[in-house]
Amino acid sequence: MAFVKEIPSQEVRERYAPLPNLYEGRLWVADYEREIFLWGGQDGNPYFDDLIEGLFRMRYGGQLFRFGLYCYEWRLPTEDGRHVLKWDRIGGLDPTPEGIGFDSTDVLRVIKDAIVVLGSDALFLGFSEDVIVRFGF
Repeated sequence: MAFVKEIPSQEVRERYAPLPNLYEGRLWVADYEREIFLWGGQDGNPYFDDLIEGLFRMRYGGQLFRFGLYCYEWRLPTEDGRHVLKWDRIGGLDPTPEGIGFDSTDVLRVIKDAIVVLGSDALFLGFSEDVIVRFGF
């Protein structure tokens, strides 16, 4: 099954609890078949700030991961009307995948797949137009 972007119901949030900082009405990206859930978003305004920090949580393999993504490049619409969002680096991945028996390459791949589905909604800008998501890590 692929990731889907949705606002989870109270029943779903309770079923997969604990889900820290996942408030009612907040979007998440879920792959129910693999039981992978990612939520969070940015701190900062891409129209005014030089650095956008995204603070995220992901439940994967029964483990809760916390991490930050950092964006130095947010471009206004290209010729085809799409924004470009480039997450340049990841920081503070806690716990470290290797430290708990996970493959770090796999964890990063899952993070990237989920963030691409989350798209511009990671920025809380109140729009959902098409966005190109890229990674520098």
